[in-house]
Amino acid sequence: MQIASRPPFASERFLDIGLIKEHTFDKRVLHARALILNLGREVRYATETQYRALVARDGGCRWPGCHIPAAWCEVDHLQAYEDGGATDLDNLVLWCSHHHHEKHRPGVQVLGTVADLRLRLANGTVVHCSPRGHTTRSERTRPASAAA
Repeated sequence: MQIASRPPFASERFLDIGLIKEHTFDKRVLHARALILNLGREVRYATETQYRALVARDGGCRWPGCHIPAAWCEVDHLQAYEDGGATDLDNLVLWCSHHHHEKHRPGVQVLGTVADLRLRLANGTVVHCSPRGHTTRSERTRPASAAA
């Protein structure tokens, strides 16, 4: 009896190499089939290899409730490159164009890390931006002044 095999999902292909484990993106240089995924400050724009890793991790726009696929998203530095942000996976996320502009509005603050990403909007609302593949439910926290 022959068992049919299925092609691996994109995230499994990265997990198969044993260098990127579930939810583990540490600060050391990571390699995938001899391709560097963390480039530091030497390169401003994400490479094709980094983009593929972001697609596997984020699945599309990170904004909760947004269904824009990764193919229509833009790669963004959480800490701006101009402000010293590195072109590393732990500083890069995918946003659709609309939410990329929302993230860059005056008064918006990045909270947490890429693994536990939250944005504090100018009005005080905190938006939890989990990767699509790991989202259990989208949550929004209302500012204290808006509660009750």
